[in-house]
Amino acid sequence: ADCPVIPSSFSGFPADSHEVAKIRSRYAGKFIVGQVGSFFRIKGYHVTIEAARMLAKQHPDLVFVFLGKGPERERLEQQAQGLHSVEFVGHQKDVGSWLAAMDLLVFPSLQEGLGSTILEAMQHGTPVIGSNVGGIPDIIESDHNGLLVESEDAVGLAEAVHQMMGSNELRLQFAKQAKLDLEKFSPEAVGKAYLNLYRKTI
Repeated sequence: ADCPVIPSSFSGFPADSHEVAKIRSRYAGKFIVGQVGSFFRIKGYHVTIEAARMLAKQHPDLVFVFLGKGPERERLEQQAQGLHSVEFVGHQKDVGSWLAAMDLLVFPSLQEGLGSTILEAMQHGTPVIGSNVGGIPDIIESDHNGLLVESEDAVGLAEAVHQMMGSNELRLQFAKQAKLDLEKFSPEAVGKAYLNLYRKTI
């Protein structure tokens, strides 16, 4: 029998409105694309940097903000040399406020279990572009509550960012739908799913 997939619930990084305002004023006049997670190759930061390079000339108001730390940081910084649109802000305690301040979250992992950061972003009304791997397509339904791109596809990622940037309406539509879809990932819903599974098993 097919095993039902029970998603992880989101823990809820709260956002502090003062912090959100501070982050936004730090990038005043910019369209903020964020990526959050440890600097490992598997997280696909190298793909984001490549996409950032493709978009730099056409979109001078675009900024990519990377939150995290890890062994790949030096290599990634070398890759991003000369790109004014990429900023490494290190590990941040207040992830919720950063997610809320972003215009867009990218999640281009090469493989991924669930990607709970996607759920956190959705909770804060931030639209998401994710790669079509692992548990990500369980959360993001492309063109419904976000966009999916193939992993390691910098061109596809750049196009998706360009598309999202160009349409405020699309971003609002995805954010609104994502909030509705979050119901099934709430701790209550996940608890209920486990309970039903146990009842069937017993």
